[in-house]
Amino acid sequence: MKKILLLGPKYSRSGEIGGIVVAFELMCEVFKNANIETTIIDLNKGNYLHKLSAFISIYTKTLLSLPFSSTVVLNGTVNDFKYIAPMVVFFSKIFNKKIILRKFAGSFIEEYERSSFINKKMMDYALIHSSVNFFETKYLVSYLKKYNKNTVWLPNSRVKPLISRELERPYLKKIIYLGHIREEKGIYDLIELSKKIDASYCIDLYGAIIEEELEELIENSLLHYRGELLPDDVISTLCNYDILILPSYREGYPGVIIEALSVGLPIVATKLESISEIVDAQCGILFEPKNVEAMKSAIELFSVDNYCSYSTNALKQFQLFDSHIVTQKLIEKL
Repeated sequence: MKKILLLGPKYSRSGEIGGIVVAFELMCEVFKNANIETTIIDLNKGNYLHKLSAFISIYTKTLLSLPFSSTVVLNGTVNDFKYIAPMVVFFSKIFNKKIILRKFAGSFIEEYERSSFINKKMMDYALIHSSVNFFETKYLVSYLKKYNKNTVWLPNSRVKPLISRELERPYLKKIIYLGHIREEKGIYDLIELSKKIDASYCIDLYGAIIEEELEELIENSLLHYRGELLPDDVISTLCNYDILILPSYREGYPGVIIEALSVGLPIVATKLESISEIVDAQCGILFEPKNVEAMKSAIELFSVDNYCSYSTNALKQFQLFDSHIVTQKLIEKL
């Protein structure tokens, strides 16, 4: 197999880590372990001097790398599909290269429909003329097959961890939130929850505080903020808890849910279309967004009697998102 040109967001020099970056870095690692030769072009605009220099650098590196590559795999956000994918598809067609587009996260339809006429046409061009389009959620695949019949489900994934929790462990009512600390993640709802739920529950928060006004509110609540976690510490930390909670208002396939499933951690999360595809009634409980009472009721449904069953089913559910299985689908398309 000739060299693969991979475009996607690398780790930020500022130290901020998001799920999209983790997913791309994981893909790069799997390709490396499979002995597939790659050239990597960073789409993380924060790693460049400014946005203009980022676009110039990305376009230039792509043009210089294309003659020596057999296939181009662009892994991007909605904005990458607007401003980078159309040009990369155009260049790839000129050089007669196969071009695969992979959209990270689930927010595409809303952004697409809010876009200008020109941006829509640019995205249409990229979707129609690519060789294969991978989307993270099944509902996006269904919606976007009209542009390209080679539109395939490729979910977010994680490597199966070497460590796991004991399935027979006692249920201690320890709850973890892991992610960015911001309003759209439902943090205000968690603050309200801490005032209503029984004191026997412990709710710990991990992640970067994006909106500073939340810092004081959390300090004055019954939540416990534990700071940020390094990627290497995520799995071992999850193993110390009983439930992952994610009250977000907007998500694709959250990597943290997949990580929780990988160690048998049941899920309590909002009933979003994307989350409903990966969390079923056997491994978690979903509730309507912005409904604190429903979130409280969901948590209280777990008990000493049923907890082991939820935990066992969470581990079974992870098999759908094992990176070795998921990435093999992508490699087969190459």
